[in-house]
Amino acid sequence: MELIMGLSAFRGPNDTFEIKGGEIYLHCPNGFGRTKFSINFFERKLKVNCTARNSKTLTRLIEIGEKPAVNKGC
Repeated sequence: MELIMGLSAFRGPNDTFEIKGGEIYLHCPNGFGRTKFSINFFERKLKVNCTARNSKTLTRLIEIGEKPAVNKGC
């Protein structure tokens, strides 16, 4: 918990994040390339492995997951 509390000191003026369970929800209105919160930043500070997906990718993955499976045979 102490590691998480210290992250706020690094955020930019418009960047926000929220940690829920094992996920970090990051909002960078000026762009992911301009934020101090990179994948490497979270990995170093929280001592975890991270991956990132933008909202467009997540929306598409959900759509794919909701489609019924089609058996195309072997």
